[in-house]
Amino acid sequence: MQMLVFSWMVGMNLLCDAACADDDATVLDEFIRYIELYRGVRVIASAAWDVLIKSNHASVFEDGRLIFMKLGTGAEAEALQGLIKDSLGMDDEQKQGSQETLARIQATYDSHSSLDAGPRDSSLPVSPSGHLSDTIGMALAWPQVVTPGFLTSLRAKRPESLFVLAHSAVIMHWCQGHWIVGRVGSRLLRSIVAALGPGWERWLQWPRDLIESTASEQSVAADQPT
Repeated sequence: MQMLVFSWMVGMNLLCDAACADDDATVLDEFIRYIELYRGVRVIASAAWDVLIKSNHASVFEDGRLIFMKLGTGAEAEALQGLIKDSLGMDDEQKQGSQETLARIQATYDSHSSLDAGPRDSSLPVSPSGHLSDTIGMALAWPQVVTPGFLTSLRAKRPESLFVLAHSAVIMHWCQGHWIVGRVGSRLLRSIVAALGPGWERWLQWPRDLIESTASEQSVAADQPT
């Protein structure tokens, strides 16, 4: 248990490093480091699962397991799934890993789409149960279950894997009201845009529009008299 908590805390420290990086250009590399280390939390948990599931915190670990299993079916990432499937620059392991990661990110989109709560402040996201902590939980869950194939593609900064990461930036942006996350979502997206260069705008348009539009809404709201 001590090793699990320690690994989790180190992972959170790396996420904070990404959010507080001196310039946007370094955010992408910091976030990849965070994913690499945070994936190790699951490795440790898997090795100790029989002990954890019998501990006083068994319900917490079981809830986490259910989050890990969620795969989305919504349309936001449908086109990107097709791009990955038809990619000529990725092997089958990288394709499968990227598609699974994107499906887990889509699951968080689906949770938000299922709400009928009207306009919401994107800095205070809600989840199906109405708790900010649930959205944070989903945002922090997917890096723990990424596959070696996706990590290989991400380290090589394949465009397809960076598009997947750009979609995860939306979730991080929804969680910016949480001190652990801060502005890492918008900064990560800018870092990805810079790393890719021109010519990839189509695949970044949806996350870019969503992040920029909600940032504008918050700016307008902040200017309104109280």
